Amino acid sequence: MHGPPPTGDFPASIFSTSLLSGAFAPYWGLYLKSLEFSAFQIGVLMSLLQVARIFGPNLWGWLADHTGRRVAVVQLAALLSLLSYLESLPARALSGCSW
Repeated sequence: MHGPPPTGDFPASIFSTSLLSGAFAPYWGLYLKSLEFSAFQIGVLMSLLQVARIFGPNLWGWLADHTGRRVAVVQLAALLSLLSYLESLPARALSGCSW
């Protein structure tokens, strides 16, 4: 028999995800408009954020449950996030983006 599920991590995860989404989404569309993206392109990019929020956790959860290596899956997700950010740095440097 298993013990009770941990309660502290899940609400903190939901809170931080919602906080990031609420702080990021209103300004990202404006940023894309300043880069002269069309309304259609901004709409597609904004919708991709929501698609990732719907399917991403389910896919990572399935992978963690299917393999039984939950910590390794979280580490893999963190590594892939870091690599995707590092991959974008040369493009930002070439475009003159300061951050």
